[in-house]
Amino acid sequence: MAALCLTAAALAQNAKIDGIRKEYAAIKADVADLQRAGAKGKWYVLTLDDNAYGRRYVGSDHFRARLHFYYELESETVIPILRYATEEVEADEQRIRREALYTDGQPVYIYEKDSDQDNVERTLFLDEGEPIQYAENNKVLTGDEATDAAGMLLWQAENLMKRFEGSFGDSPEDTPDDDGEVIPLGDE
Repeated sequence: MAALCLTAAALAQNAKIDGIRKEYAAIKADVADLQRAGAKGKWYVLTLDDNAYGRRYVGSDHFRARLHFYYELESETVIPILRYATEEVEADEQRIRREALYTDGQPVYIYEKDSDQDNVERTLFLDEGEPIQYAENNKVLTGDEATDAAGMLLWQAENLMKRFEGSFGDSPEDTPDDDGEVIPLGDE
C-alpha cells in the first residue's frame, strides 16, 4: 500500500512538472511572438541593461547584466504581474544565463547555466514555493548538495522578482491613506 501511495505522489509530481513545462514552452513562444509583433504582442517587457557601456567594475575588467521582465497588467488596475524573467550576465570570461517562470507571484521554474561551473545546466521546479525537482544537465539530484543548489536557484528567482517590483516603486495600493501613516516632510 505504501508503494502505491508513493507511485500516486510521483505521478502527481510528474503531472505538475509536465504542466510547468507546457506553460514554459507557451511563454517562450509568446516571447518569440512579442519580439516579432512588437507593440501588438501579448506581454509588456521591462528591460534593464546594467553597465551597458562596459565600464570596468571593481575586481573585473568587464561586467554587464541584461534583464528582461515579461509581465501583464491586472485587468482592473495597472499593477504589473511578472510572468517570466531572463538575466544574462557577463563578468570577464564568465557567462551566466538565468530564466524564471512565475505563477501567482511565485517562481515555479528556474533555469541557470554558468560558464564558470563547467556550463552545467541547473533546473528547479516548484509547487507553491516548495521545490519538487532539482536537476543538473537533465539528471535529477537529491540530498544535501541538491538542497543547497536548489536553495540558491530559488534565491536567484526571488531576487529577480524583487528587482522587478523595485522598478515600479511602491504599488498603487501602498499609500499613506491605506495604513494611516503620515509621511514625514523634511526634518520632521
